[in-house]
Amino acid sequence: MMLEKNIAFDNSGYLSPWTYINIVTIGTRNKDYEWTNSFIHQYQKHLAPQFRKNAFYYNLAYLYFHQKHYDKTLKLLNEVIFDDVIYSISAKLLQLNIYYELNEHDAFESLCISFSTYLKRNKLITSDKKARYTQFIRLLSQLHRLPKTNKKALLDIKQEVEKAKGLVSKSWLLEKIDQKLGIK
Repeated sequence: MMLEKNIAFDNSGYLSPWTYINIVTIGTRNKDYEWTNSFIHQYQKHLAPQFRKNAFYYNLAYLYFHQKHYDKTLKLLNEVIFDDVIYSISAKLLQLNIYYELNEHDAFESLCISFSTYLKRNKLITSDKKARYTQFIRLLSQLHRLPKTNKKALLDIKQEVEKAKGLVSKSWLLEKIDQKLGIK
């Protein structure tokens, strides 16, 4: 409705890259992949030129990730220029999730280390955001290392995730824990 009534556009007639990403996020959460794909392609021309390429590639990668097209996701993330902290963090998070999904142990471990270092060193990231991403990396790392047979430890991680406030990718992480527990 906001798009149809032109409420989502700024005074210059452009769609904010953050509005664009929020719409894509809602579309993927609702699993309305066809509509979201259409939106990504149709509305990229409504983004300001300086944001257009990064927003398009990142959001299409985000959609592909949720459709479990991991190779396509990684290729598109290679097209994103990380001149924005939000894109950089979000892309690293997607890559980490993909390496977990594909059981790419070495790439996963390496990215956990480099992502944690990036969070510690970057002065543009708020301490709250650093804490939420660091907690996610720690919990996903623990989950990655645990065998399916260690039900008690898996349930302990699940309980910690459920209690966590503001945890990044919380529902995805809970889904991965449940998969390892054999629940889903």
